[in-house]
Amino acid sequence: CGGTRYLGKSGSAVIKSPDYPGHYRKNVDCEWTVRGPPGHYLTLTFVELDLPRMMNCTGTDFIQIKEENATSPILGSYCGRGPKPSLDTFGNTVKVIFHADNIDQEKTGFLIRINASIEECGGEIEGTMGTIQSPGYPASFAHRHMCTWTIRVPEGRKVTLTFEDFDLEQPISVRNRTTCSYDWIMVFSGSDPNDRTSAYHSLSKQATMCGTDIPPPI
Repeated sequence: CGGTRYLGKSGSAVIKSPDYPGHYRKNVDCEWTVRGPPGHYLTLTFVELDLPRMMNCTGTDFIQIKEENATSPILGSYCGRGPKPSLDTFGNTVKVIFHADNIDQEKTGFLIRINASIEECGGEIEGTMGTIQSPGYPASFAHRHMCTWTIRVPEGRKVTLTFEDFDLEQPISVRNRTTCSYDWIMVFSGSDPNDRTSAYHSLSKQATMCGTDIPPPI
């Protein structure tokens, strides 16, 4: 019950409740971690779901889907019975948590199939020249993705980023302050997440870019 699964670019991982397709036991807490290939997001498909039904899934048996390195780490909580829409993660790692309380339930539980995306979203770029583009460009990009690219050049060289096209959701104004609350890009100098600064020296460390105005070269 629980553990870590590693998922490649092809194939799928299957997560299922204890004793599936038989009735699962009471007093069970399971946590699975699924790690997909870098630069890919994951799609979770509920093949079967048969749990007790309760408003907001509180006070009963439930499944919780969580993600690392996301603004909202809890992607969803599920209970009840019947099909659920597929769920896409932001990144390549997801946690599936199953809790069963101390009440016997004649329920079969669940079976979830997890696949890695076909298209890549993020990765590493090395050398003296390269191109970065949003997933599916020039078509519209999909929602719920978090892509991280790391650019490495020969020692002693600097990196210049030139934006040739830029079309994201517009920023919003909150209390006379403009912020990118939906789709955005952040550019940092330095590969260590704990010791990096904004590539735009005039902006704050957590500055984001959005809208349709092409940013100046970095």
